[in-house]
Amino acid sequence: MNLYSQDITVNLSVIWLENPCVYKSDSLVSYPMFSITYTNNSNNDYYFRKFSHDKNGLKYQGCYELYQPGVIDSTWNYAEYLRNMESKKLFEHQNYIVNIELPHLDYGYWYIVDESYDKSQETMMPDVNCIISNINYCINKYVFKNSDNDGFNKTFFSLSKINKRDIKGNMHDQFMFLKAGESKEELYNLTSYYIVKGRYTFRIKDDHFKNHIINNIDCDGITTTISLPEKVGEYKLYSGEFTANSVTVTFE
Repeated sequence: MNLYSQDITVNLSVIWLENPCVYKSDSLVSYPMFSITYTNNSNNDYYFRKFSHDKNGLKYQGCYELYQPGVIDSTWNYAEYLRNMESKKLFEHQNYIVNIELPHLDYGYWYIVDESYDKSQETMMPDVNCIISNINYCINKYVFKNSDNDGFNKTFFSLSKINKRDIKGNMHDQFMFLKAGESKEELYNLTSYYIVKGRYTFRIKDDHFKNHIINNIDCDGITTTISLPEKVGEYKLYSGEFTANSVTVTFE
């Protein structure tokens, strides 16, 4: 499928919107939100895999050990924890890159690396990933009152094939459907980044949408790929290149 890169554009930006205060959920304050806007510049209706799905706009970061405060002790004071985290300004003078890439079948997260990160060298994932995951967990559970926190853990699927019914059904929120000339925006909550401070450059690592999904690991530890249908309803599968920007924001 030969498509021009301008057929689909992806625009990243940071905006400020009112959200529940993380210290007092019955009041509203202005917090940063990360915007991903998909635009279909062609004359065709397309569908493709989204870069992120979320829980209440909160993203799971690349973190293998997620501490979930308050699960054991129901009297734990989440507001005090979040207020304390903000006062520490843990990463105020740090520069990071937030990598956003097309998710695998079983999970999808953003991961943060140091600005000087060299992928040719083995380095540990910065602590900021786990700390932001912990904060997102707290906001999801105690501010949004969501007891289901599966969005912050891997959810493994055992699929060998994805059909149109899956895409229109239980996997619908993982795909973007755009009619010709249409734009759609998705917002992600950056309150956790605001709390820990720092300078972050958000960028998309991929340069084209794929015609398949990677099924990360099966029970034997083997990575496989699952093809996507060429068409779902009136929407054709878009597996071409796209153009995207990066955006840098400093929280201090």
